[in-house]
Amino acid sequence: MASFLAGLTQLERGDLKTAVASFQKAVRADGDSVPGLAYLAVCYAASGHDTEATGAWQAALIEGSDLPQIYDWLGEALLRADDPDGARSILEEALGQWPEDSRFARLQALLHAKSGNAGEAVRALERYVGGGHDDPDTLFLASEWMYRVHAAGAVVRTRAEDLVAARAWADAYVKAGGPKLTLVKQWLDFLEREGG
Repeated sequence: MASFLAGLTQLERGDLKTAVASFQKAVRADGDSVPGLAYLAVCYAASGHDTEATGAWQAALIEGSDLPQIYDWLGEALLRADDPDGARSILEEALGQWPEDSRFARLQALLHAKSGNAGEAVRALERYVGGGHDDPDTLFLASEWMYRVHAAGAVVRTRAEDLVAARAWADAYVKAGGPKLTLVKQWLDFLEREGG
C-alpha cells in the first residue's frame, strides 16, 4: 500500500519514472494488483508508451473487469497505438456491461471519425458532452467536427438542430476558458452564415 500511495503522489507531481518504479513495486507486493497495474499503465500512457500501457491495462482487466474506467483508458490507448479493431472490441465489451455509461461515447466518436463516419462521430460526441463531459478539448473537438461536416455539405441532424448544438458547445467552451476561442467562433460564424 505504501508503494501504491507513493506512486500516486509521484504521478500527481509528474515524476513518471519514479511513479513507474513505485507502481511496479506495488504490483509485486500486493495480492490485489489491479490498482497498481491500472496506474502503472496511466504512467506509461502519460509518457507516450501506449504499447506498454495497453499491456498493463489488459493485465488489470483480468481481475478488474468490473471497472469501467480501465476499459475507457485501454480503448483510447489502443486507438492511439493504431489498433482500431482492438479498441472497437474493448468498446463493445464495455458497452455490453455498461450500455448507458456516457464515458464510452468519446471512444465511439473517435472510432467513427477514424472510419470516416463524421455524422455518427458528432452524434457520439453529443452523447459524451450531454453526459457531463464538457472539458474544453472535447467541446473544441465537437465544434470542429460539426464545422467539418457542414463544410463538406452535409448535416448531422438538420441545419437548425446542428446550429443549436454548435452554439451550446461554443458557449460552454467560452465558460470553460478554452484557449482557441477565435477558431471556435469562426466555425460558429460559418454555421450561422450557412443558414442565411
